[in-house]
Amino acid sequence: MVAFIQQQQHQIDHERAAQPFAANNIYSVHNALIERAAALLGAGQPDRAALLLDGLAQQIAAGWFQQQGEPAPDSLYLLVALEERVPALAWQLRLALRAPSVETRLVHCQHLLASVSSPSNVAAQP
Repeated sequence: MVAFIQQQQHQIDHERAAQPFAANNIYSVHNALIERAAALLGAGQPDRAALLLDGLAQQIAAGWFQQQGEPAPDSLYLLVALEERVPALAWQLRLALRAPSVETRLVHCQHLLASVSSPSNVAAQP
């Protein structure tokens, strides 16, 4: 029985150790997409940049739930769930979703990613 408990604790410790890597990996992917979109904008290809940014704001916001160890809500309820838990993050997502241009959406996605990436920037409401 003791061996089983030790094995389970080892598994839990292993999963916890892997979580920061996963969060960093998600950040890296999102950041790479933002950087690529910025490069495409700089190269005069706003439509290609827009394709890269399509859905990215929602993915970044969903990442906040993953950082909390929770599954992200369905995309239709993502904004509502964020509004209840983290109004500041919900506002940033709303700005990104309503951005009038690809350049503006890029900036809002950058801000959203910075907020989600830094736990001190966004704290959940109790």
